Amino acid sequence: MTEFNLADRPWIPARMLDDSLAELSLNDTILRAREILWIEGDSPLGTAAIHRFLLAILHRALSGPRTVEEGCEWLRNGFPRMAIQTYLDKWHGRFNLFDSERPFFQVSGLEKQEHASPKHWTLIQPEAGSNNTSSLFNHERREGYVPEPATPSEAVVALLTYQCFALQGTIWVFRRSAKSAPTATAAHTIIMGENLHETLCLNLVPYLDPDHDIPIWEREDVLSVAYMNTKPSERAAGFVQAYTWPSRSVLLSPEIRDGSVMVPAVYVGAGVHLEESESYRTDPFVAYRYDKKGNLQAVRFRSDRGFWRDFASIMPSSSARDGIEPRVASHARSLYRAIGVRGRPLKVLVVGQVSDRAKIQLWRSEMYEFPPAFYSDRDLYGTVRVALEEAEDGGKRISSAVFTLAGELLSERR
Repeated sequence: MTEFNLADRPWIPARMLDDSLAELSLNDTILRAREILWIEGDSPLGTAAIHRFLLAILHRALSGPRTVEEGCEWLRNGFPRMAIQTYLDKWHGRFNLFDSERPFFQVSGLEKQEHASPKHWTLIQPEAGSNNTSSLFNHERREGYVPEPATPSEAVVALLTYQCFALQGTIWVFRRSAKSAPTATAAHTIIMGENLHETLCLNLVPYLDPDHDIPIWEREDVLSVAYMNTKPSERAAGFVQAYTWPSRSVLLSPEIRDGSVMVPAVYVGAGVHLEESESYRTDPFVAYRYDKKGNLQAVRFRSDRGFWRDFASIMPSSSARDGIEPRVASHARSLYRAIGVRGRPLKVLVVGQVSDRAKIQLWRSEMYEFPPAFYSDRDLYGTVRVALEEAEDGGKRISSAVFTLAGELLSERR
């Protein structure tokens, strides 16, 4: 089978500074990040998954940043190219999507397991893979629709997205059912810079335990049939492991069609269940609030309201009782303070999905701006929260007035 190595072959969808669209390899995306405006996936879920993957690569290649000062150095002068190239060369074989023994982020031999059967590759597209997904997303439900096989670049983006956003449900292979990926239903906050290099620096939070917090492609024991048959549950050593968590066992089934490698089918099984641990309790991309019982809960999108109504959750607060802002936001604030940025608004992309009974209802991608006060005003949370409460109260009053008016108009007609 023809090799498709993520390090060398183009697969990452990028909007360039000249406004053109391009597909770039992992190597080119990181080393030419200043030439790229942003990652532009077909879905916001794919965009978030690619960012998490790129950050895991950088954390491992650079063993950092250990401090905000080191992050400032990379922001000003670029990433150490030699360290990145050395890392990608060292693990080059692990990034081969169709390797016969260790295909990237897949479980070789999965197709031979009990209950395993080939499914159309769109099964690993969260927006299309469920049989009960609405026809808005799942085009296979349209009469007469004949799905096309995936290109290798489509397959790898779908694979990363599925591992990050898979929802709970019956699966049968290795286990009867599988739980949702760790942050599948959370709202993911991505701090956006002037170009991709700045975006990566702003979201590259301090990485303090490189000896234990290692990604899936460096591990020898996890992506195997033998390990998955133990119905494994593990604790993440840190956020790099969480960025690359194997929430599902997957095996792509490629074929040669008209001289090109295509992926018409995929095998899927249960993956590794994530246990809560002190080393990994909160994801850097996610904001958290305390519920009425005092438990920390990830902030999510809701189908009945825009995220702006929960905007205070991603703002800094002087009180721990208000919850935890995304670590990427606090890191970006520290980074900009350190290099003297004060008067420029900071763009924030919030992406995620809303689900109901293991099916996706919708996905969202919303862009906001932190005001310049974000860099220095610790009371900004309170100011924003009061403004949002006033907006909520105003909305309720308007709704009440509209219902009252409608009732009076209808009563007059009678």
